[in-house]
Amino acid sequence: MPAAPDPGTMIRFFISSTFLDFQRERDVLQRRVFPVLRQQCAEAGFRFQPIDLRWGISQAAGAERQTLRICLEELAHCQDRSPDFSLLILLGDRYGTCFLPPDIPEDQIIRLRPYLDQRTQARFEAVYVLDENAAPATYVLRHPTERSGRWKRRRQATQEEMLRLTLAQAAQLAGFRAICGKQRQARDMQGRPVCVPIRPT
Repeated sequence: MPAAPDPGTMIRFFISSTFLDFQRERDVLQRRVFPVLRQQCAEAGFRFQPIDLRWGISQAAGAERQTLRICLEELAHCQDRSPDFSLLILLGDRYGTCFLPPDIPEDQIIRLRPYLDQRTQARFEAVYVLDENAAPATYVLRHPTERSGRWKRRRQATQEEMLRLTLAQAAQLAGFRAICGKQRQARDMQGRPVCVPIRPT
């Protein structure tokens, strides 16, 4: 197995954007910009490795709501391998997809419950399960096939968005703007843990 490249000799960066409104720009980068940069880097003794996950996330992973986790892990790899330049952000007019957090510490849900009606609490219990073996205890997003009742019969995306918006309203009333799971391996440019927002900020 070949040794991992020296971080000082690799320029590896993650391309971040909403997919639908940046297809043309991503194609231009791949066809025209990156070949030139790859050649220039090679001449200077660097390896050039842009990461575009348009083709890197399987339908199964997307269906299991693993897209965000995969993207954050890949960003963390880029930060490890190419600390000086690890992220290219393309900003447009779309928010993109807002996912339900993959895990929520129990203490945060305790703070939210006073602001959730019975229907929302029932929706939450259908989508999340409490993992009491975790330290601290954490609610974990169920696999879609493990959900019960109307969640298996109706449009999941619509139901998840309704729950996300209701949790966002409760979070605002409870005094915080984001639900922070346990994904501590992903960190921002200042080294702070990345939280999974439940509403656009």
